[in-house]
Amino acid sequence: MARVVRQYGIRNWRRVFRLEENRGLREQGRQPHLLQPGDNVFVPDRVSKRESCDVNRAHEFVVDEPPHDLIVELQGVPASQVGGLYKLEAGTDTFNGILRADGRIQQAIRYDVEEAKLTIEPNRSGQVFDGVKGRSAKRGGPGQSSPQIVAIQLVLKVGFLSPAAETRGVQERLANLGYYGGELDGDAGGATKAAIADFRQGTGLPQGEEIDEGLIATLRERHGC
Repeated sequence: MARVVRQYGIRNWRRVFRLEENRGLREQGRQPHLLQPGDNVFVPDRVSKRESCDVNRAHEFVVDEPPHDLIVELQGVPASQVGGLYKLEAGTDTFNGILRADGRIQQAIRYDVEEAKLTIEPNRSGQVFDGVKGRSAKRGGPGQSSPQIVAIQLVLKVGFLSPAAETRGVQERLANLGYYGGELDGDAGGATKAAIADFRQGTGLPQGEEIDEGLIATLRERHGC
């Protein structure tokens, strides 16, 4: 939605999504950041705003740019990375934090960011922060040494996700869930079929390599969309 309205010079996508003309999208349960092929979005005409101010003086005008919440949920994070420092580079902004035990990162970013880079350093202090009640605990015992561990780097495509019913959409979700490491090309080849089989086995679905309604529904549930 944000990318669509930005093409018409509108920054506040939330206001557009809440318009009466877009009620059909909301009633269909559409997520504003995950539109489907064939969805119709009503975008109003851009309205110019006038402000009166004194002449011969400097004035500052601030443009409203509502941020987006980027939510990353990391699954299967190595124990060595939990409690480590992370750096999130989104556009021209950089955010730093500590990776919680549940692997969840939530950060407000600019509305026009389409790609972000996430770097997670290993936890060299041994302190683990659970992110819920603020508790921490020491990992390992005296005299224990840790193997050499390197940082994890991920490139995040913000707002790029194909429909779950398409082969590419299945690949993207399987990749995000850690089942698929091949090309995101929409080709249901051997690597894709193997990933589907692994996902079916791991989620209790009937064995097989085909894409059906049961697979799509479970993918959406596990992936979140």
